Amino acid sequence: MPDSLLDLTAHGLAKEIEVGEVSAREAAEVANTRIGEVEDEVNAFVTTTP
Repeated sequence: MPDSLLDLTAHGLAKEIEVGEVSAREAAEVANTRIGEVEDEVNAFVTTTP
C-alpha cells in the first residue's frame, strides 16, 4: 500500500478495499481529514458528513 491513501487512484483505492488491505471507513476518514485541512483554501464543499 502507498504511504498515503491519498496517493491512490480511485481504481487503486477500490482494489485495496476489495482485497481488505484498507477499509472503506478508513478511506473515508482519510478523505475527511484532508478536506478539513484544505477546505478553507479551496472552498469546494458545502457540507461534509462523518
